[in-house]
Amino acid sequence: MYTVSSEVKDSSDDSILVKQSGTYILEKADTHSYYGFDVKFDHPVSLVENKKYEILSLIKGPPSLYGEKGQKTVNSQGVQFTFRTASGTNNGTTDETGQFPAFFIS
Repeated sequence: MYTVSSEVKDSSDDSILVKQSGTYILEKADTHSYYGFDVKFDHPVSLVENKKYEILSLIKGPPSLYGEKGQKTVNSQGVQFTFRTASGTNNGTTDETGQFPAFFIS
C-alpha cells in the first residue's frame, strides 16, 4: 500500500493547477508486465501550448520497483515530455530512472 500525492504545476510561477492524493495498492494489469497503480486527477487540466509544466509525485510506502534506462525526452500526440533528476531528494529518481511508466493524455 502506497500513499501518493501528485500535482501538476505551472513552471513559470510554481502555481498548482491540480493536485490528487490517495492510497493505492499495487496491481498487475493485462496491458503491461509490471505492478503499479494509476493516479487519476478528479478533473481534467487544460495546458497551454509551448508552456512548461511540472508533474510531481511524492510516494510513501515500501520499496518499489522502478524503471531504468528511460528516455530523457518523449514526444507523444504533439506533447513533449522531458524527464529530469528530482531536486531536493535522494530517492534515486533521475532523468533515466524513475516512477512514471506512462501518462494518459487526451
